[in-house]
Amino acid sequence: MDKKTITLQLFMKNGGPQPETWDPEAINKYFIGNFSKQWAICNGYLPTYLGYENGVIRFKLITDPRITGIYWISLCNYIANQYKSKVGLLKHATNFDVEHFMANDIIGFNIEADNPEKLKEYDARLKASYATLSENPNLLHKGRIR
Repeated sequence: MDKKTITLQLFMKNGGPQPETWDPEAINKYFIGNFSKQWAICNGYLPTYLGYENGVIRFKLITDPRITGIYWISLCNYIANQYKSKVGLLKHATNFDVEHFMANDIIGFNIEADNPEKLKEYDARLKASYATLSENPNLLHKGRIR
């Protein structure tokens, strides 16, 4: 019988209970803490909820160079669907409006805790990446949630 090693990444949910307010800070705490933080760490994208009005979910999206060969509108639709299905207040959303910022380097990382030098290196890269984001979005995306 062959032995196989499997690596499993687990993320602690620390976003608290379902938000009961439209306040972006409350919705972001819930959504990022319970669902989307792993996207930044593993996949290189992170949404930040901005607001909701007339069926339209508005969010900011930051992506890093790890994402290649993707159709941006599909990613935005996926994220909007996640907002709609995971945040009860957004269940009636029909459309999305996205401000897309593209980072030059990583926006999240996952390393073993026993590697303090790598932690310092990656943390410095992450801070530099956020510090160099443009003031205005690189792209704007609008669409219907499918």
